[in-house]
Amino acid sequence: MRKSYQIITPEFVDAMQGDYDGALRCLAYLLRQLSEWVPQLIQGRTFELIPICYLGCYPGIGLLMQDGFDSTEEFRRSEAISETLDRRVESIGAATLQACAVHEPAPSWGELLTQFGVNY
Repeated sequence: MRKSYQIITPEFVDAMQGDYDGALRCLAYLLRQLSEWVPQLIQGRTFELIPICYLGCYPGIGLLMQDGFDSTEEFRRSEAISETLDRRVESIGAATLQACAVHEPAPSWGELLTQFGVNY
């Protein structure tokens, strides 16, 4: 069975100008920080780094949809998380985010595409 996600796409990914390996490290770093920033929004939820393929492909975060989850509520949750991430990145700056994430474990863009069976 295919997984279904609510998509979270922080704005800074566009500014990384195709450095998708770097963007994935930044996204992984931000995901790790969410438990401190918005624990009430992430409790009982699963997040994954995913390729988002719509008018091209780029990295993002997927909020895994599970049986019993209300799609409208999860959409609101994903929007709130996206806004939180955007505010945090804006407050610390993209260069600081990249410096914090430089050693963050994350798959490469090629590995992520392969994992999801995307030929791009």
